[in-house]
Amino acid sequence: MIVMFLRLLLLVLLLAQTSGRVFTLANKGEKVVCTSRECISNMVDYVQANHGIVAAAVSLDLENDPYLLLYLGWMVEVLQNVDRQVYWVIFSFGDSNVNDERFHSELYYFLSILPPASIFFANQHGPSYISVKHLGLLREKYNIGPSIVLHMNHEQPWKVGKRDYDYTFDSVSQLVNCYKQFDLVVRNYYYEPLLASSVYFPTGPSRYHVVLGLNNTMADAIASTRSRFCYFSGRRFYEEQVDHEQADERELLFQLHESSMEFRALCQMNSDISHNKHTHGYEDYLDVIADTTFTLCPAGNNPETFRLYETIELGSIPVFIRPPNAEKNYLQYGPWSTYPGVVLDNISDIVPYLGSMKENPVKINQLQSDIRNWYQLFKEFIQDDISTQINQVLNRSGASETESSMLSEEFSRRILKLESDVAEYKLLTKHLTEKVNNLEIFISNFMSSNRIYIQNEQV
Repeated sequence: MIVMFLRLLLLVLLLAQTSGRVFTLANKGEKVVCTSRECISNMVDYVQANHGIVAAAVSLDLENDPYLLLYLGWMVEVLQNVDRQVYWVIFSFGDSNVNDERFHSELYYFLSILPPASIFFANQHGPSYISVKHLGLLREKYNIGPSIVLHMNHEQPWKVGKRDYDYTFDSVSQLVNCYKQFDLVVRNYYYEPLLASSVYFPTGPSRYHVVLGLNNTMADAIASTRSRFCYFSGRRFYEEQVDHEQADERELLFQLHESSMEFRALCQMNSDISHNKHTHGYEDYLDVIADTTFTLCPAGNNPETFRLYETIELGSIPVFIRPPNAEKNYLQYGPWSTYPGVVLDNISDIVPYLGSMKENPVKINQLQSDIRNWYQLFKEFIQDDISTQINQVLNRSGASETESSMLSEEFSRRILKLESDVAEYKLLTKHLTEKVNNLEIFISNFMSSNRIYIQNEQV
């Protein structure tokens, strides 16, 4: 059995039903570092022995992985109502990369010992990248790997076939066929053609319970007493936007700022309005929103944005536009039908709306309270919705776990046999190399000795 360079970081994010505690990557959770397959196997056995469920993720650079920071806390929040206790297992592969044969050997071993009823965070790209496409192929060919997938960060899913990466799909139908390999796929970024094959998972705020959500007092300030009445801080444009209908939404917003004195009297924009860069660090950006009454939330790469949920989390009132394309309209998701705020139809509606609210602090504060109460119900709805879907898979999986476990054990044995053969081959190669080297030395010595003999004869 080889010693792995794989470092296992087991974050015991106990989603205890009784206490409702949330342990996060930032500051809580028991951390166990494994340097052997035996250790990894023991961790999985521990979860099963405690009737838990493994929720796993992979990172090539755990300490600098923005995507785990973006999504992990929100996923932990949403999975609180799963019937079984959830244990998050995060793997960091150190200096490896996806083209390293060691990466694939250790990753496949890990996937082979995961219980069939496991959850896997499949990020579409970045250091935590292990794609849904790869997981689907493993399940199709070898019947190994998790049956529940959280497909995160798959922005603009309608742009299939337009990116030259091995983890993208040529068509929506190809993506749907991949989803069929799993018992359940939960994905963020709303796209109606995928609703029949997956469950929509609202994007939520980024870095939840890592940065945002740790200090609840940030959201407590009464809306009408905040320093800024209206504010936007963010990039003017996204290069990726060119293929969807809201590509010009931010551009129109900045044009409004440049052309309308009335708009400028109501709203502040960040100072670097002509550049494709953020002008605030993330924590400064949160401080600004927490001190703003109305926050502008235009579309970014997608109609649905982190900014929308971060704004609500911080007690600011979001100002956003209804997506014009029904296929991408996330506002069709359950709780949005009861949203107490105003959803605008056009950028041009911003000035009349904010103008009508400017001198009405009572109405503003009531709206803030209504949105805050609605948002709590919104999160509870998501927790119940996603947990119900996962619980159904867990209830169905009991009868088939034994058979799947036997297949996984057989796959693990095959990996170990293959590694044994490779090790034996390498040892044989080493012996042959040594013999060749010895032969070369013998020939060299012989030739050298022969030349000396001839020279002596000549003398």
